Amino acid sequence: SHTGQSYVTLWEHTKRSFYGSFLILIASLAVAFLILREVFKPLKAVEHQAHLVTRKRFTLNEEIPVARELRTVTKAINNMVINLQSTFDSLTKQTQALTEEVYIDSLTGLGNRKLFENHFSSVVDTITTDAPLTAMMITLPSLTNINQTVSYQDGDAHVKDVSVILTKIIGNLTNSKIFRLNGSTFIALIPYDAQFLNRTRLEITDAFSKQKNSLHVNGFANFAILEVNKGSSIGSVLSALDTGSTIGDTIETNKIDKDTLFSVKQWRTLIQSIIDSGEVSFSVQPVKRANSQNKQCYFEAFAHFTHEGEKVNNGHLFAMAEKLNLTEELDKKIIRNFVNVKEQYPDDVFALNVSKASLYSADFIQWLTLYAHTKPVIKTNLIFELHEISLLYNVHIASKHIDAIKDIGINVCIEHFGTSLTSFRYLQGLDIEYVKIDGSYIQDLLDNSQSQFFIQTVNNICHGFGIKVLACLIEKPETLKMLENLGCDGVQGNLIMEPSKVLTSKNRDNVNKEFTFCADTLKFCN
Repeated sequence: SHTGQSYVTLWEHTKRSFYGSFLILIASLAVAFLILREVFKPLKAVEHQAHLVTRKRFTLNEEIPVARELRTVTKAINNMVINLQSTFDSLTKQTQALTEEVYIDSLTGLGNRKLFENHFSSVVDTITTDAPLTAMMITLPSLTNINQTVSYQDGDAHVKDVSVILTKIIGNLTNSKIFRLNGSTFIALIPYDAQFLNRTRLEITDAFSKQKNSLHVNGFANFAILEVNKGSSIGSVLSALDTGSTIGDTIETNKIDKDTLFSVKQWRTLIQSIIDSGEVSFSVQPVKRANSQNKQCYFEAFAHFTHEGEKVNNGHLFAMAEKLNLTEELDKKIIRNFVNVKEQYPDDVFALNVSKASLYSADFIQWLTLYAHTKPVIKTNLIFELHEISLLYNVHIASKHIDAIKDIGINVCIEHFGTSLTSFRYLQGLDIEYVKIDGSYIQDLLDNSQSQFFIQTVNNICHGFGIKVLACLIEKPETLKMLENLGCDGVQGNLIMEPSKVLTSKNRDNVNKEFTFCADTLKFCN
């Protein structure tokens, strides 16, 4: 045969062999891919489960893989999750039972006298012109008559009616607390001055007058209000309030002139002016790592507003802003101005307080995401502190928005932890870095075994989730030592360091030389 024809035949055979082998290779790879995907599909589920564990979400993987090694890993992680869940449930039930027994009034669900004393002690020494405190006492003079002439069930209904009214009106005031001291006495501690609360008093007395009927022979309720001075004793405050409620009049402010009340329109104008052109300065207080002399967890930043040369009371400002739906804009104002501080100290960790309105606002989260692209400095070394009461308003939505905040690069801390007097079960699924125990559990820590047990249990629960526990309002070395022994990760208070003003390059030459900010170590020298 011809040699050329042999080569042609051989070449055609080679091409057919190559294409055939290539098709077989593709088919083999496809089959291998499908097989490997099915084999490693459980590994993807294990990876997802591990990722959820790092975000404090404990779920079981129901699909057990066939491969021996993967089956062992899956079962091990499932057992770990079950053990964590069991420990968490047990500790949560113990803590909840202790809280209900020691601190909660069984009829109204409000805090009892013990909790009132703890909270009063935690705030009375922090009273200033910018952070006032007002006490309100409400007594029920007709309760005894109702119990004796009608029934105790009607008496309980009368008590519940009053608690509902107070919770509805006073509960809307940020950081306000309501307690039931005994059968016929309620007391509220509100972080505003008496003049600012005139409108609130009108709402309460109006609500009481609408509830009055023939059973209330001595009146529906008596009301007294008193501005608390720094360092006042509980006995003196209760005595003065008791006298005021007995005579049915207020203390300090004996009459209300409706014409002198600052109108809503005036407040709106003031707040909008602050948002548009008001000055913002910052002071900070360090949160120190426990059992460490110099290392810090972070520095908590406090904003101070100035309008037309006068300092604005933050409590009043944010209370009215909340009523006028302007707290979200105030938070944006704070963040924009704080960038000036953050840019000068990019390597130091700071914490800012964020309001309830901002936490639940999708528009705020969207704005924050976009703003972080223009100011990348806020993507690192920044923490948002959220009040526990705000978080519990809707844990599901709050959790989604916390995830969005974490995706930006900002960590989250729950402050005033324990004030809700509810179960800690909501912690499961929240991707947070810190919880800060409310100061009411700190003040009597040395003499109160229940508070010691509470803090120890919080540490056990949170450490199981990978959450660090902080304690605040520390004034005594003995308290600091006990908190460190109980396992707290960070401590804050005047014993550690008092709040100090931050000087930026923009205001360094115009401030009082009494304060100096040392940039190299982020220490505040007085």
